[in-house]
Amino acid sequence: MVSRLFHLSCCLLLSSALFAQELVCSGDFILTLSQDADSSHFYFVDIDGGQSAEINFNQFSIVQSPYLNAIGYRRDEDYIYGIANNTQDLYRVDAVGNATFIQHYDELDAGAAYNAGDITTNGRYLVVLSGETGAGAWRSKSMLLFDLESPDYNLTIIPLVTDSGNEFYSLDIAFDPLTTLLYGYDGRYGRLVTIDLNTGDVDDTTYPVSTDIEAMAALFFDSFGNLFGYAKHLNEPGIKALYQIDKTTGSGTFLLEGPLAAASDGCNCPYRIEMLKSVDPPITTSCSEVIYTFTLANTSEILQEAVRFESYFPPGFTVLEIFDNPYGGNVSGINSSELIIDDMSISPNIDSFKVKVAIGDINGGIYKSQAELLNLPPAIGYFDTSDDPKTIARNDSTIIEVTPLLLPTETFEVVSLCPETPLLLDATFEQGAFSYTWDDGTTGPILEVNEPGIYEVNAVNSCEVIDRTFEVVAVDQSFQLDLGENKILSLGDVLSIDPGITAENVSYEWSTDGENVLSCTDCPVLNQIVLESAAYHLKVTDENGCTQSDSINIEVRQIYEVFAANAFSPNNDGINDEFFIQGKPGTIINSLSIYDRWGGLVHTSTTGNSDLSSFIWNGEIPGGDIPTTGVYIWVASVQFIDGTEKILTGDLTLLR
Repeated sequence: MVSRLFHLSCCLLLSSALFAQELVCSGDFILTLSQDADSSHFYFVDIDGGQSAEINFNQFSIVQSPYLNAIGYRRDEDYIYGIANNTQDLYRVDAVGNATFIQHYDELDAGAAYNAGDITTNGRYLVVLSGETGAGAWRSKSMLLFDLESPDYNLTIIPLVTDSGNEFYSLDIAFDPLTTLLYGYDGRYGRLVTIDLNTGDVDDTTYPVSTDIEAMAALFFDSFGNLFGYAKHLNEPGIKALYQIDKTTGSGTFLLEGPLAAASDGCNCPYRIEMLKSVDPPITTSCSEVIYTFTLANTSEILQEAVRFESYFPPGFTVLEIFDNPYGGNVSGINSSELIIDDMSISPNIDSFKVKVAIGDINGGIYKSQAELLNLPPAIGYFDTSDDPKTIARNDSTIIEVTPLLLPTETFEVVSLCPETPLLLDATFEQGAFSYTWDDGTTGPILEVNEPGIYEVNAVNSCEVIDRTFEVVAVDQSFQLDLGENKILSLGDVLSIDPGITAENVSYEWSTDGENVLSCTDCPVLNQIVLESAAYHLKVTDENGCTQSDSINIEVRQIYEVFAANAFSPNNDGINDEFFIQGKPGTIINSLSIYDRWGGLVHTSTTGNSDLSSFIWNGEIPGGDIPTTGVYIWVASVQFIDGTEKILTGDLTLLR
């Protein structure tokens, strides 16, 4: 599934004395982007969906703030908190970018980097990673916990220790709103990591190394627990790539590119209610039925009551029923195109319900619809609009493609009934959702028959009633199939199976359950070199569509042997003048050596096969000496058709 992305708020922070305004937890992503790593700026960023999705940045303030590159959203107050990287000051930021100084920390190292930050899911701590700066990559050394509930915003410093013992650095961190687990991204090795908030232990061994991402500058979650990041492509300049990161595998899926930045950090507010609306199937026909699924994520940790659900479907769409609804409420709008559920109670979790919808006899095309949740608390934005999970854009309509229903032009069909074989009559229409009733009262699109005759079926959908007739005619079998008795063969033998069918207009389909590759699959006679024991199957079909099948089991004995004479007479009389070795097809002789009775080598030949003259001994030995009459020993290295190699030997008598 292509994950949806929310409306992005890319924030480049402001320092202003304007009256503080609380943020509304609308699920926005919040990014600090900096072109020079000295100051930050605020932008609202929208993802424009469609075929060519793109990120659009809309700056809403030109006032610069301190360079805040370790930020988090605190839902208890609806403010952003962050550490100024250059001054070691804690700031609070409101909805219009006003940055308010909170506290200075002398104990923080002015030469360190503070690039990664987020706020715990319970809102108590701003968690920041500090690290070394200088040539090369930063090294994350400590985890800083700023207590936002203490009067003096007390600071706790916890050393970071990796499981691998290697150094690591992470440019941002993010808490999973569902599991509260803290995630980071190791920029040194390019992998997802998890960090223990209590001990500072960094798990940098579970996830694999990425081959695409060099640095993940900003991390953020949505309300469904999906993890996203703003990253730097490997060996490419700047931070500009938007990724979704799989928490199970650690792999990143590239989504699209945004504006180039020298530095950034990310946070968001996933503590709210959000809704996905999907449809199955996404492509259908008129006069059919589909299932819409509404998935709700409530990460506000509060039971939301008296919520109103509204979904308006296009004209020609009719709501038939709602099922698997865990939220309760008063349902209205069944048998109409407007579904309303009042007084829903949405518990803090992720769940869903389904709605069956009938599509009438409408024109083909793309149809869109959305749903809304109303009566939500002001702190989470009063309402939420459904989102299509298959697109990148946020809060976009769910689409379904409807094609015209193509009905058959012929409703009468003649079919053959083969001897002693039940016939399955299939009245299924390729398009549309029909219910079927046969003339004997049987329901369903398929009817099994054993007798010739006339069979009728009535097919009904929301738009059409179609009567279809099958005339079943008995036919004779034009052949009999028998592959014979099972056989025992040796390795490399040729198996020949001839079913002996003389009927014309028949087709053959050979198969085997072994590893042998068949020499043919549609030939009348199978000729096959056998390598292993296996069953061979044949299915024969005649012109009436009648079929017969049979099988034969072939046992293959693994006998590794070659054939060689035990005597020869190299006297040039044209009779038995040469010694050579022969094997079955596929046998390869790698070498042949001849030794006398005292173990002296008198002949050797290598590289070839059983048909090459290089493996023939004519009775001569190097130097022109004439070997004496007597017994010699041959030794051959042989590779057989199944790949097995053997060293074989034998006696050879030379006669003069």
